[in-house]
Parts: sequence; structure tokens; C-alpha cells
Amino acid sequence: MHKSLRGLAIVYAIYLFFALVIATPALNILPHNYVRDTYGWTLDTGWVVLNPFKLSLDVVDAALRDTRGEQVLGFSEGSVNLSVASLWNAGWVMDTVKFSNIDLAVARISADTYNFSDLLPEPTKDAELEEKPGAMPPITIHELDLQSDIIVLSDRARDEAYDSNWDGLHIRAEDISTLTTEGKPYSIDLRGDGGGTLHWEGKVSLASGNSNGRLQIENLSLRKLWRLGEPWLGFELTDGRLALAGDYTLDWADTFVYKIDYGRVELANIDILPKDIKALPNTRLMLKALTIDDIAVDSIAQKITIESLVAASLAPEGWMNDAQISLVDMLAPLSASNEQTNSNTAQDDSSQVPDVAATQDATNTATRQVSDHSAEQLSDKAKAETPQRSAAATAPDLPTEPSRQPPDDENDWSVSLAKATLKQGGLRWRSPFTAPELMVVTSASASVNNLHWPPQGDTGVSLQLIVNSEATLTIEGALDLEEGNGSFTYDSEKVRLPWIDPSLPPQFRATVARGELDVEGSATVSGFAPQSAELDGTIRGFGLRMDDDGGRIAGWDLLRITGLRVDVEKRHIVLDKLDIDGNVGRTHIKQDGTLNTSNIWKEDDGEPETISDLPTDAQPWTFSLPEITITDGEIDFWDESLPIQFRTVIVGIEGEVRNIDSQTGESAAVDIKGTVDGYAPVSLKGDLSPFADALAIDLHLTFDSVDMAALSPYTGTYAGYAIDRGLLDLDLQYKMADNQLDGRNSIRIDKLKLGDKVKSDKAADLPLEMALAIMTDSDGVIDMKIPVSGDVASPNFELGGVISQAIFNTIIKVVTSPFTLLAELADSEEDLQRLSFTPGYADLTEQNTGKLDTLGTALEQRPILSLVINGQINQSADTERLQKNILKAQLVTNGLPVEEVEQKNARWEAAIIKRYEDMRGTPRGKDTSVREQYAAVYGAIPITDEQLLALAEERAMNVKAYLLNTVGLAPDRAVVGRPVLNVEQNNFSGVELAIQN
Repeated sequence: MHKSLRGLAIVYAIYLFFALVIATPALNILPHNYVRDTYGWTLDTGWVVLNPFKLSLDVVDAALRDTRGEQVLGFSEGSVNLSVASLWNAGWVMDTVKFSNIDLAVARISADTYNFSDLLPEPTKDAELEEKPGAMPPITIHELDLQSDIIVLSDRARDEAYDSNWDGLHIRAEDISTLTTEGKPYSIDLRGDGGGTLHWEGKVSLASGNSNGRLQIENLSLRKLWRLGEPWLGFELTDGRLALAGDYTLDWADTFVYKIDYGRVELANIDILPKDIKALPNTRLMLKALTIDDIAVDSIAQKITIESLVAASLAPEGWMNDAQISLVDMLAPLSASNEQTNSNTAQDDSSQVPDVAATQDATNTATRQVSDHSAEQLSDKAKAETPQRSAAATAPDLPTEPSRQPPDDENDWSVSLAKATLKQGGLRWRSPFTAPELMVVTSASASVNNLHWPPQGDTGVSLQLIVNSEATLTIEGALDLEEGNGSFTYDSEKVRLPWIDPSLPPQFRATVARGELDVEGSATVSGFAPQSAELDGTIRGFGLRMDDDGGRIAGWDLLRITGLRVDVEKRHIVLDKLDIDGNVGRTHIKQDGTLNTSNIWKEDDGEPETISDLPTDAQPWTFSLPEITITDGEIDFWDESLPIQFRTVIVGIEGEVRNIDSQTGESAAVDIKGTVDGYAPVSLKGDLSPFADALAIDLHLTFDSVDMAALSPYTGTYAGYAIDRGLLDLDLQYKMADNQLDGRNSIRIDKLKLGDKVKSDKAADLPLEMALAIMTDSDGVIDMKIPVSGDVASPNFELGGVISQAIFNTIIKVVTSPFTLLAELADSEEDLQRLSFTPGYADLTEQNTGKLDTLGTALEQRPILSLVINGQINQSADTERLQKNILKAQLVTNGLPVEEVEQKNARWEAAIIKRYEDMRGTPRGKDTSVREQYAAVYGAIPITDEQLLALAEERAMNVKAYLLNTVGLAPDRAVVGRPVLNVEQNNFSGVELAIQN
């Protein structure tokens, strides 16, 4: 017994001697030398002790440095305690494994090299062979405690080095074993770079290959994560926070399966800008908050369910043109070929991004303001709404064997979303397809209910938004995404029709100048194709323009659509009633006989496009419109094809068109009445067949006994004469069959006589009596009969039976613009009535003499006409020029050469300064420039009314002299009027001509 004890004592003494005298010193020397000699690295430690009493290895102040002297791994204290239970338990049993204040730095040096690559063994052929994974070594750790100060992840292989610092890592686990099937608790905590925390706790069984627990991330900075992928991204994430939480179950014993319950993901304050602001200006994506709640994922059932998705204040901004969409370009990943270029561009322009972002914020506040809700508040909300669970305390022990297997088809996943909602969304979008180009959507809200993939059942959708602070749009409905069947209702108000004008076909030459649309209705789809539609609506204040034809050609105050129904399957359209109130139309027949609206559609010069995929036997569309009513309409009728131009305005148009039907082939009846300028009756009656194989019409338009004397209020106000008497008759009859047009036109003005002259401040000084004398025959009648015939497929109209004395313009045109008539006589389009002069001067310009030559040519054809020449001034412009001219003359008189005055050189400036100081009595002011002194000096020179009148009279005399001496006009046909200083009459520098009987 004593010998045994003595033997054990000797063994124990040898063990202590080995541990304290041999092993401990060796552990303080040999590993350091091995690391240095084998890898060229440096291993530094405080003390390393093999404790024979606790069976532990303890290390303090360890630091591992690479060949560059940079620390890769370090810790302040480390302890591995081997349990004596290893003597009777299977495998190794550790009482504790504990490391404190770990510092870890992982860096990528080049594309395939890391800072720890020196420690990796060289690959061998055997190592390259695929080996089957072996069983886990038997090991048990009763207490695992790893705590770090900082973990640094670096990528130095990029153009701009990336660093990410993570601290506060704390890994705790109890009774972790590769032998025990019972789940044991663990927890992991980590603080993210730029803010945010991770908490992960649960139970794990390495032996059974399963785990369950809860993962929660709060207030994680997305910008730091963006920096990780920045070289491959075309955008910059300037702000953004992430929070997520969820319970999970994992099983990897046989096939990896997993399950997530009560999941929640939150994004806050997302702000994305393009890296290259210059290349993608006015492009941005902002999101105040995105919450995805109650997420459940089951890999065995291959099913994902989401209870709700809520996006608040989503505010994208961008633009598009024919070949580019800015938001797509911003969010698209960079290709490998342009990664380097974009990286450099991002570095060069990085200093500009904040300024641009600030500018966009300032200018777009009204439509995309994002409240400054912090991510901490969002995470607090997540805590309040999501049940918190301690997985270690509540999760049940995991089964020792997986109880379920996933389906064989790994792609047979299903996704369901109970409800997705958008709140207070907005959009700023610029494109060439709208006018204005910038369209601003505000107060956008939308929802999608019962969304499934693969599709099943009806998915409800709704949308409400406001466009450009005016128009509203509401859509409600449901769609079966599997079959493509659904129905919708819609309601839109105050939609400005000019917005869509740029989207009209380029062949459409008219412009939608104004108009506002209100519409409500419903629609159905089948197989994702339109099936039917119904709507009622109104269009208010509509106007259609053709600028090359003098402005608006059509419009109305109110158009009401009642009972519009479209049946796509039957290809039939029914409109129960169309009411048009306040219709305004302009019918202009030009001199060549063409209609103004004939050019509203311009055919393509190239070959017409064909749609080859349409069936050749497709049923044609049919249309039915039982009733059109017209109230308070107006038509401006202007016919230049007649020898005497005719123009009148038909007002108070009332009537109806009935029985328009493309199926019956019957004619539609037209019965419309109105008055000329409110008092002379006008009527349009007849039939037309717009849907016949060849258009057929039989229409009769009459203007009966228009009493010209009734026009005296109008002619007295604007022409300065009353009309004693006169009658106007207009009779137009048009028939067309088989594309052959046969028209009979008769226009007669009988015994027109002017009355007394009327005093009116709006009356123009026009030679009305002379114009009528030229136009009227010996019987006092203006009479025209114009037959029109031809083939409408190639209209070449023949005019005959024109009155013996041809007149080129209508009475209205002669009364309102006699000089236009004179210009047409000389084949000119110039304004011959007004001659502009250089302010302060009376010399004729080359343009003036050209106009006078043209006027002389016209007056030769009208020998009874005479001119009144009135000199005009622009008091402001002429006064200033006269003052400058006087100052120039004074400077020259005082000895300053003309060239220096015109050049305004140093001597000129000195002279101006001297005059300014003499005038002011004080030295030159520091804040007064020479130009300002110059203006003050010449502005002080007085110009009298007599000087201005003399300038106006000199201009008139020069014009008369040219007409008489150069043009050859008789002296009695040109009279100079007396100039007057009247701001309303003298508003330009020049001469105004008038006609005198």
C-alpha cells in the first residue's frame, strides 16, 4: 500500500515537474519559433502556463502578426480547461473554453490572396480529390465563452480599400457536445459597424444536427453594407437602417431543412443616389420605412407566408428618353468591364453628391418630404409589435432525428402575401411623352390583398394618387392571376388632356391645347386580355390647335359621354348618348380648295407598316351611336377658295344627329340650326352614310337673308361706319355618291350701302368706302356662283361662272387690313403699313426703301388711293438716342476725336468722369461705374417736345420724298400728317401709313 502511494506520488511529482519545468517553458518558446521559422510570422505572448492542477492551458496577451508586422489575431486571455471526466466519458471533455478581448483582422490583399494565406498548406493532388465528410470528433464543452474587442474585415484589392469594424462579439454556450442529442442553449451578441446590434440565442444539438432559437438585428447601418458591394453598384446608398427578427428551426442531420416563424424585416430612411450625378441627374430613390411583418418560411412544405408588407413614403425620382431609363441605369449592377471606370468616377464625384442631394431635397420638398424618424424608433416599434421570445428558455428540445423530409421537387415553392400597402408614396418622373415633361405624383396609396405564387384565387388591388396637384385617380378591383380573369372599377378627375399630347402619334399634326377629363367606369379582363369596358365621363374646356392654320380648330365647353360600352369579344362599341355643349369649330377652306383639317393627319413617307400576326378573317369592329345632341355651338366658317373670301361665325347651334350605326348601312339624319352672329338663320339638313363602302352625303347648307344693316353695331365699333342696308344670301348644296362630288355654291350680297360714320375709340382708320367701290358692280351686287365637282379620291376642283369683276379678298379682309390687300397685289407678305426707323434717326433704311418700292407697285394697281404719312416716335428710345447724340457732339466739340468717342476709350472715360463730377459737385463715387456715370450725364440733357416732333416730321418727309422722287408717286397721292406727342399713338420709332379716299 505504501509502495503504491509512493509510486503514485513519484508519478505525480514527475507530472508536475514535466508540466511546470518542461512543458510550460517549452510552450513559451517553441510555438513562437515554429511560427517564425515556418511562416515568417511573429507570435507574441505574455505568459503561457500549463496548469497541472486544473488541467488547463492559459495564455495571456497573445498577438499573431504577419510578415508585414500587422496583427491578424490577438486576445488578452485564453483558457482551455480539460475535464477529468475525459477519463471515463467518451471523447474529450472540456470544462471551459474561454477567450477574452479577441482582436481579429481579416484582409483580402489581392484577388486570390488574404492576409492569412501564408498559413494555408499548399494544395496537393490528394487534397484536390473530393473526400466524403467524416463523423464529428467526440467532444464536449461545458462552458464556451468567446468575447472580442473588435473584428476588422478589409478588402485592399479594390481601387478604394474597404474596412468594416465589428465589436462586442460575445459567444456563449453551455454543454455543447457532438455526442448529446439534447439541445443546449447558446447566445451570440454583436455590434455592427456604424451602429446596430445582433442578438442570436437558442438551442443547438450538434449530434442530432438541429437547432432552434431567435435571431434579432436592430438599427444596422445599410450604408456600411453598401460599401461592401460598392464597386459593383452604380448607385450610392447615403442612408438606411435595417432591423429584422424571427424565430427559426434548423435541421441539417440528413437534408438541410429550416423553418422561420414570426419573422419581421424593417428598412428605414433609405436614400439612394446615382454615383455619377452628372450622368444621371434628377435621379433618386427614397423610402421612409418598409415593414414586412409576420413572415413564415417552411422549407419542408416549401412555403413562404407573409402577413403584411407596408411601404411608407416611397419617393422615386427619375426620367426616361428613347434609349434610357435613369432609375434602371442607377440600380443596375456594374459590369466587370466598367467596374474600374465607375469606381474612379465615383471617387472623383463623391464630393459632389451631398451638394446635389441637398439641392434636390430643397427643390422637391413638397412632393417627397421624408420625416426624420430614426431607425431606433422603428426598431422600438418592432419590439412592441413582435412577441419577444427567449429561445433558450421557451424552445422545446429538438428531436434527435429529423421527422420530415422536403419534397423531391426543390422548385415547388409557394409564396403568399396577405396584404401589401403603400402609404403616402410619390413619384417625380420626367419623360418626352408628357407635357409638361415633369409629372409629379403625390399622396399615392395602394394595396394588394391575397397575393399568391403560384397564383390562386382572386387578388384584390387598389390605387389612389394625385398627379401634378390636380388630377386624381382611383382604381379598385380583383384579378385571378392564375386564369387572368378579373374586374376593376376606376374613377379619375381633373386629368389635363395636354399632358398626353407628346404621346400622340407623330402623324397627328394637331396639338391638344387644353381640356380636362373626368371619367368613371369599369372593365373586365379574361386571360389577361381586355374583355369589356363601360364608362361615363365628361371632357371640359377642350381645345385642339393647328398653329400653321392660325390657332384652334376645334373645341367645346362640355362633352358628356353616357353609356359607353365596349365588347371586345363581339368587337362592338355602343355609346348611348353624346352631348356636346359650347362646341367651337373652325372650318377653313383654303384657296386651293383643301380643308384645314385635311392636314391634321400626315401620312408616313415610307412603306406602311403591316401587322402580320393579326388574323385575316378577324371580325371588323362595329359602332352604334343612337343620339348626338348639340347645344350652344359655334362654327367659324372661312372660305378662301371663292373669288370673294367669305367668313362668318355661326353661333347658337342647336340640333341633333341620329342613328349612326355601322351595321345597318342606313344613313344618319342631320338636322342642325343656328344663326349668323346671333341674328341671321342658318340651317344644315340632310343625310350622310359615314360607314358605307363609299361615303355618301346629301347635305344642304343655307344662310338666308342676312341683314347687313344689323351688322351696324359691329361695323360701327370696329370699322367706324354704320350700314344703311344690304342682304347676304348663301346657299351651298353638296351631294356625293361613288366618290363623285357635285356641289352648287351661291353667294350674293345685294345693295350694300354704308351709313353714317360712327365715332368709336376702337374704330380703325380704314378706307371702307373705297374697298366697297372696288368690290361692288354697277348694280350694287356682289354675286358669285361656284360649281364644284370632282373625284374625292383625287380632288381637282374646277371653278366656273365667276362674276365678271374678280375681287381677290372679302369685304372683311379689306375693311380690317387694306395694306394686306396691297401687299398681296404686289405678291408680298410684308407689313407695308408701318416703317421702323433707328431710334434717334430719320434716315431711311434699306428695309424701309424695299417696303416703299413694294407699296409703289401696289398703288399703281389702285390709282384712286392716296396715302397719309404719319411720323411716329418712341418717346423713351428716341429721347435716349437724341441725348447720346448731343453728348457725343459736345465731346467732339470739346476736342475729343470722333474715333475715341465711338471706341469709348480711356480719354472718353476721363471726359465722362469729369462731366459727372462737375454735374454732381462731388468726387467720383467708389460704387459708381463709368457706364452708370455715362447714363447719368446723358440723362441730364433735356430733350424738348419740339425736338421729338421735329424728328417725327423729318421721318415722314423722308418717306414722302422717296415715294415722290424715287417710286414716282404723284404729289397729290401722298400727304404728311401732323405729328402729335401721344404715348398710345406714338409707341414705336418710325412712320405709320394710312389710306385716304
